[in-house]
Amino acid sequence: MGVQVQWYNSERNILLYTFKSRWLWQQLFEARTIGCMMINQAGHHQMGQIFYFEDALKFPANSLLQWHKLSITTCREVTLSVLVAPKSPNTARKFLNVYQQHYTQSGWQYAIADNLDVAMVFLNEQLFDPAQQPVMAV
Repeated sequence: MGVQVQWYNSERNILLYTFKSRWLWQQLFEARTIGCMMINQAGHHQMGQIFYFEDALKFPANSLLQWHKLSITTCREVTLSVLVAPKSPNTARKFLNVYQQHYTQSGWQYAIADNLDVAMVFLNEQLFDPAQQPVMAV
């Protein structure tokens, strides 16, 4: 499968979506459905998710529209998502910048991190540390 979903931490409050080199939007939407079932079983009210692109970041056709569809239909418990694309960080930043310009209301839900460790720290600080205020980028 081109997109896999699993828990990223033992607390089961952060999902990890791992993208293989070739994937389709349908695979992402199927993984998201599984992720929502996992979230419902965990019973948390606030969740984070990481989109990890192992290889170079390459989107199938209709990227902005499909990503927006994903954003507006994601589980309501997911309040912040981080894109991690270690082999193509500039491409990820450009994509997210364009997305946030076109879809300002849902664009604030996303941040970018250089690696999985940074993404995890960011999500823990932003979602689960009451002293922190939300920020736009990592």
